Amino acid sequence: MTKHEVSRGGAETESTGRQHSIIGDILREGRTLGEEDVKKLKECNIRWRDEGLFAVAVWKKEVLEEFILPENPEVHHVVGFEYDRLTYVIVGNLERDRTELQKIQLLHEYGTAIVQKNRCMAGISTVTGSLAHVADAIIEAACSLSRGYYMEKEKVWPAEMAGNEIRSLVKRWESGYRKTRRELYEVSGQEFYQTMEAVLDHAKQEGVFPVCMFAAFCCDAMEMAYMRFAGEDAKLMHHMLLEEKRAVSESVSYAESCKKVTEFIRNALAYQEMDERNLSKGVAAAVDYVRHHYSEPISLESVSREVHLNTEYLSRIFKEETGCTYSTFLSETRLQKAAYLLSHTPERVQKIAESVGYPNVSYFSTTFKKRYGVNPYEYRRGEEKDAGNHGNV
Repeated sequence: MTKHEVSRGGAETESTGRQHSIIGDILREGRTLGEEDVKKLKECNIRWRDEGLFAVAVWKKEVLEEFILPENPEVHHVVGFEYDRLTYVIVGNLERDRTELQKIQLLHEYGTAIVQKNRCMAGISTVTGSLAHVADAIIEAACSLSRGYYMEKEKVWPAEMAGNEIRSLVKRWESGYRKTRRELYEVSGQEFYQTMEAVLDHAKQEGVFPVCMFAAFCCDAMEMAYMRFAGEDAKLMHHMLLEEKRAVSESVSYAESCKKVTEFIRNALAYQEMDERNLSKGVAAAVDYVRHHYSEPISLESVSREVHLNTEYLSRIFKEETGCTYSTFLSETRLQKAAYLLSHTPERVQKIAESVGYPNVSYFSTTFKKRYGVNPYEYRRGEEKDAGNHGNV
């Protein structure tokens, strides 16, 4: 949470970290508030009432840069809090005894004043008459601001969907992103890039994907591209990866994020040692077999039998077409998977070694160090340090 509450008239009042924590924990859950929730808010000096409750969302970085909250005698009980890593939400009440149309117009005017005074964009909710449903107003405002992320126009973005509808869509998007992540781990380099282009285009067309979720997916995709395609320049690409992930996770511009993601993936693909589109049927089948069975003790002879080719012939054309020997390709596949597991799971090094086809952990550590310049334990510690310093998502 930020250090201050935003109060009516642009003034700031000190608020304890405990108060901010309570407010944020209650409101981020996105559920209908119960009596106990309302009681806790009251204990934090929150005076929201049922009638004319609204939310306005802005980018958090705007609040940290001399944000001005406009004076408006018809807007009361205004309190701001951090909604997520990128978004700051302002919640308050509109003047009583106004028609629904007047309330909508008043909220739009208030949002417009925020935009004009701060040269920013803002997302606004619908107006609710129930404090129990304040979480709906908050998610509506945040979703509206997301449209500004994709369209990149400094204006007031009104709510187009109800809070419950947004929550349902978020669950569907999360499921879709999980499926796409699995697909990206299996496809070729060219298919990887084309899939990401489709994801980026779809996000812009929809225009309402929660920005933090979209940014997290982009960061995952860049890391996967690095793990799969960085090749001999992995050390250089790792530095680029950390910088680009940090930039994407902090960006509030779709165009900027999209450019960084696509450029990084293109750079990663540039280090590929082979163009899988030009592989012969036999070599392509061997490559595919290795990628699905790398954790097993597979030899060139066993792969040759699987793809119905003579061992010596497969060995020769494999190197000609891929640019590396079969044993090098198998080792690279295993080590890239191991590096990914070290970065993303808490599994013991010995178990990771076994899961990628190295039953001897000592040999695995030696081989890993030759490839990455550090042993698996050092690699994991380095990843954790970088994640902490660069806001890894």
